[in-house]
Amino acid sequence: MIARWFWREWRSPSLIIVWLALSLAVACVLALGSISDRMEKGLSQQSREFMAGDRTLQSSREVPKAWLEEARKRGLNVGEQLTFATMTFAGDTPQLASVKAVDSVYPMYGELQTRPGGVKAQPGSVLLAPRLMALLNLKTGDTIDVGDVTLRIAGEVVQEPDSGFNPFQMAPRLMMNMADVAKNRCDTAGEPRDVAV
Repeated sequence: MIARWFWREWRSPSLIIVWLALSLAVACVLALGSISDRMEKGLSQQSREFMAGDRTLQSSREVPKAWLEEARKRGLNVGEQLTFATMTFAGDTPQLASVKAVDSVYPMYGELQTRPGGVKAQPGSVLLAPRLMALLNLKTGDTIDVGDVTLRIAGEVVQEPDSGFNPFQMAPRLMMNMADVAKNRCDTAGEPRDVAV
């Protein structure tokens, strides 16, 4: 009797609509779960490039050298960055620049796209954003004054792997080597310092 009732109800049009709706709901949940898993895996793999490292420590003070040495003792690759704004000069023409001082391991992950390709900010040289070069009417091989030091322009920064989107960065980028920061005598106290590992 129960079997007959179940069979009759199973074939009724109102129950078919419920079964179809339930099947569609289950299929949607499974599809969304699959898509979210793929997105999570993709973001995890690309997060290294977004930060130019596995982890980033940001501080407004200099990171204690003991911390960096401990990280190196534990076998971690450590890279340092310092960002600050300062006036640059090409001859008598001043221009505010957003300076990013990096060490030789930058970037640990991702690709720093430059023109000409493969150029890095070595001691004594800088990379400039195309906008900064245009504002100061400079080209590769020219020199630019940053603080108390004159540096040679090695090329243009086309794309940084960890640049992200910052609507508040109005000044064009100037990338220099950390070794030149002490020489330029710009006041960098309180400026963001990043350590990537």
